Amino acid sequence: MTATRVLPAGFNDAIFPKILDLVLGRPARYGITRPKEGILAQAARAAKIPVLDVGTVRKISQGAIKVAPGLLSVTPDGAIFRDGSRGTYDAIILATGYRPSYRNFLPEGDSNNADSIYFIGFRNILTGLLRQISIEAIAAADDIRHKS
Repeated sequence: MTATRVLPAGFNDAIFPKILDLVLGRPARYGITRPKEGILAQAARAAKIPVLDVGTVRKISQGAIKVAPGLLSVTPDGAIFRDGSRGTYDAIILATGYRPSYRNFLPEGDSNNADSIYFIGFRNILTGLLRQISIEAIAAADDIRHKS
């Protein structure tokens, strides 16, 4: 954090990806793409930063979580991707970031999936968003585990 106060933002934006790759093990290998704009530039322009949980990255690197960008549609037992591939999944997590959008995948009025759709991180409460996301994610995972 000292570097962000002492060094120019452009320099920090240039070296942060290299530092993060050392710490996280190059997330691009697992399909996690980095924003083209630097972290500090993005924070200054849009007042938001990308957030990536190191525990999630660990699970992705271990193969427990698969990253599959380009979702075309959700099927009753899985998903179809833009490249034409299909998969069968117990759970699908739409990591939509700052622009939550699920309407392209789940048509309005689709009540067949109502008991298996979980919205996590949509409520920003006073005790903190990341804390709330953790609570909601654990509850959703527990519910999914009990349904299987």
